[in-house]
Amino acid sequence: MSQWIHLDFLDAQRIIYIVFDVFIAIGLITALRYLSGWVSHVRSIPELAVKDNFAFGVSLAGGILALVIMLTGIVAENVANSLFEQVRVVLGYGLLGVALIKLGRSIQDRWFLKGISIQDEIIKGNMAAAIVDVANALVTATVVRSVVVWVDVQGIWGLASVVLTCLGAQIVIGIMTKFWMHVFHRRHPKHFFTDALHNKQIAIATRYACHTIGASLALSAGSGVVRFYAEGVGAQAVSLLAWLLCGIVLCLCISGLARLSRRFILAGVNIAQEIDDQNNLAIAAVEGALYIGIGFYLLALLG
Repeated sequence: MSQWIHLDFLDAQRIIYIVFDVFIAIGLITALRYLSGWVSHVRSIPELAVKDNFAFGVSLAGGILALVIMLTGIVAENVANSLFEQVRVVLGYGLLGVALIKLGRSIQDRWFLKGISIQDEIIKGNMAAAIVDVANALVTATVVRSVVVWVDVQGIWGLASVVLTCLGAQIVIGIMTKFWMHVFHRRHPKHFFTDALHNKQIAIATRYACHTIGASLALSAGSGVVRFYAEGVGAQAVSLLAWLLCGIVLCLCISGLARLSRRFILAGVNIAQEIDDQNNLAIAAVEGALYIGIGFYLLALLG
């Protein structure tokens, strides 16, 4: 039996570390729940159990999933010499992750999705806004996880590298968002992308969410192409910049491959009309699966 089951790594110290990591994760998730209510100026439990606000629940669930994704990168890479160091690193990066998830949502909401308050729409029960919010949280978590695994630096410089790369990734995603908004407005001169979110068009929100998640996977795949050099601040900055540039190229590759794939998979379908005009969630889901699927494929090949 022992030839199939390998538990040699699970000694008493490791079990204690795992227990503390689990309790830290539960504490951070609880903090995220209170933070979600505080940001939206509501109490989370009444919003979920009394008002049955499905959009708020989906947004909170997306934040929880994003936090757990980010924590997996920290726990997987952290090999502490003591319990205190383990708690310090996991808790420190965990709190940073909560802050970055909130920051990423705010950057996309206030800088790149002008004309709509995503959080206000979620309180109104707008599922399209909730889907966009979940996508922004998952994008941040995916990028943070890949950077934590990629950056081989502890302490303040490691934290700074994570923050700077996350901000750079948000700018890249934001530029892509502006491009998609421009394309939407060109197809519909009398309407804007934010109008579609106001009108609760879930298909358009799903399409946007899948595109951005695919882009975050492309950025993450860049960590397998570019090597991080920790020798000096200058080398670290060049590594981070090269990673972002490589990620941008891979984003373009995903977009091109997905467009090519949908010509065969959705042959004969007017995708823009089905999604933008008819709010066809089925077509949006198929197209979105192509973007995310190709993103995972590149991540497996390169990451």
